[in-house]
Amino acid sequence: MLHRLVAAAALFSCVLTPVTGGADAYVTSAVDPASATVTLGDPVRYNLTISHSADLRPDRVSLSEFDVDVDVTQLAAAPPLAGGDGLAQTVLSWELRFFELGDHTIPEMEIALVSAAGERETLRSNPVAVSVGSVREEVTDSDELFDIKPPVVIPGGVPLWLAVVVLTLAVAIAVALLHWLLQKRKRAGGETAIDPPVPVDYIVEFKKIARMGLVERQAFLVYYTMLSETLRRFLEDRVGVDAMERTTEEVAQVLRQSPVDSVQADRVQEFLSQADLVKFACAEPVAEQALRAPEIGQQIVRDVEARLAAERERAAARERAMAEEAVKSGAPAGVAE
Repeated sequence: MLHRLVAAAALFSCVLTPVTGGADAYVTSAVDPASATVTLGDPVRYNLTISHSADLRPDRVSLSEFDVDVDVTQLAAAPPLAGGDGLAQTVLSWELRFFELGDHTIPEMEIALVSAAGERETLRSNPVAVSVGSVREEVTDSDELFDIKPPVVIPGGVPLWLAVVVLTLAVAIAVALLHWLLQKRKRAGGETAIDPPVPVDYIVEFKKIARMGLVERQAFLVYYTMLSETLRRFLEDRVGVDAMERTTEEVAQVLRQSPVDSVQADRVQEFLSQADLVKFACAEPVAEQALRAPEIGQQIVRDVEARLAAERERAAARERAMAEEAVKSGAPAGVAE
């Protein structure tokens, strides 16, 4: 296998460049030896060491533009130090990250030195070559395909598929056993008797509405909606009229063809019509009239139930008379001659 990286800095040794007008200043450009070999995206530390006399100071320095994709970060400058040749040394540093493979060059830079009197001198650094390698390891045969690795077996453990199968079987057995026990108990005890539903006391329902205080809060829409629905549910439950899905006029028309007489049908129509005025026409009723509405609903319920009870009694009397007549004539009971 080849080395991961190609040499990243072909020049990291010092490169001296004389200044334009004297030998009292020079610049050294180099890359950090720790970054001599880099891969794609690895940091490269680029140092620029400026040696100058004490009466000179470097002007602001910026890296030149690169012709490749490079991320440049300027690091904090170190304070000037005294060099061995009696000159002060100012070190400027940048961190570079190359994102293109191949050989690249850090371009030359122009550094201006300014004296206290305002005189300027110019230094120019040498370019530095950098080579960036791939992070992918090379193989001896690029066309070679690797074999699929077998599953890793952890000694002493239970395979996951086996645990799932065992758990599924255990749950199925438990459900089957529970079902068998319930069926056995059901056969031993017989069918459980279902209690018939308790009939609704609609007189109590009207009394509940009256005690809710909706009239005092002027919640007439809710108040008359509850009154209307209570009476309509009563008609469906006791008389067998489909009152919830019909208009008030349709309900009254069907009631006149039922055991309920026309007088009671008119009272039902008047009660529901007053509720419709509030529900659909947004009419505001008189408070005293609204407070009496639950009592009127209770009276309608009493009268209709009394009428239905009398009708049932008359039907039972007719059946008894027919049965007695059949016994006298020798015919089977309930068969008309």
